[in-house]
Amino acid sequence: MSTSTRSVSSASNSNFLRVATLKRASSDKQTSGGGLDAQTRIIEEALNDIEEETSIEREIEEKGVSGTKFPRSSLLELLAEAREGKLDALAVKDVSRIGRLAAPTFGFIWLLNHDFNIELIVEDGRYNIQRKSDLIQMFFRTLNAELKNRFRTSYVHESQLEEFRQGNFHV
Repeated sequence: MSTSTRSVSSASNSNFLRVATLKRASSDKQTSGGGLDAQTRIIEEALNDIEEETSIEREIEEKGVSGTKFPRSSLLELLAEAREGKLDALAVKDVSRIGRLAAPTFGFIWLLNHDFNIELIVEDGRYNIQRKSDLIQMFFRTLNAELKNRFRTSYVHESQLEEFRQGNFHV
């Protein structure tokens, strides 16, 4: 389990949208299988699709970190930078990279946007939850991330039980 953060700040011009990127892979399989590279590509495409020039101020990469763990040091770092007014947006592949528990994930997104006016940039666009339609989208996306996690977890437990029933005790 590791978290790496990197300050990148490539632009001093205040006309740039100051962005932090967050990539997370909860298992070694996801990390080695190109999961973080795919997230990087998706984030870069999303940033290219918006109509403003961007400056990547911080890159955060979490390896072997569960999305159900709150609070995480990387999220606390983002909040600290938000309080200092260093960021305008957070870019992630999707909200499940922030977290897989609906309440703390939505709460974190809410805090960033409501208190610090930091927008969320994901694969299909840019969101500001002070707009009702974006608020509803983010609420359902965080709920969906948790439900997917619960389904995946129950499916794994069921398959492990079946292996055990068949006499395979090395599950």
